[in-house]
Amino acid sequence: MDEIILASGSPRRRELLTLIGVPFKVIKSDAPEIITKTDPGEIVMELSMQKALDVYNKITEGSPIVLGADTIVCLDGKVLGKPADREDAKRMLSEESARIRRCSSLQRIIPRLRSGHLQNL
Repeated sequence: MDEIILASGSPRRRELLTLIGVPFKVIKSDAPEIITKTDPGEIVMELSMQKALDVYNKITEGSPIVLGADTIVCLDGKVLGKPADREDAKRMLSEESARIRRCSSLQRIIPRLRSGHLQNL
C-alpha cells in the first residue's frame, strides 16, 4: 500500500483513519487559508486542496498519497470562521445549537506519481 500523508492536525481526522486501520503519518499544512469562493461546498473544496497541495509540495521523495481535509459550518446562510478564542467558541456553539446549520466537510486526495508529477483526478 502507498504511504498516506494526512495534511491536517485534526485529532478527529487522525482518530477516523486509526479506527479504520489505515496506516498514515501526519504532516500538518501551514498554508494560509485563502477563501475566494462563496458557496460552502466550493469553499471546503478550495481549502482542502490548498492544504493538500501545501503538504504535497513539501514532500521530496517517495510517492505517497496526500489527504487534505477541511470542514466549515454555516449558520443562517453565513459561513462561520474559526473562533478567535474560547469565549468566541462558546458564543458560536450557543448560536449554532439554537438554529439550523449546514456543515460541509471534504477530503481531497492527491496521489503522487513516481515521476513526481500530480496525478490528474
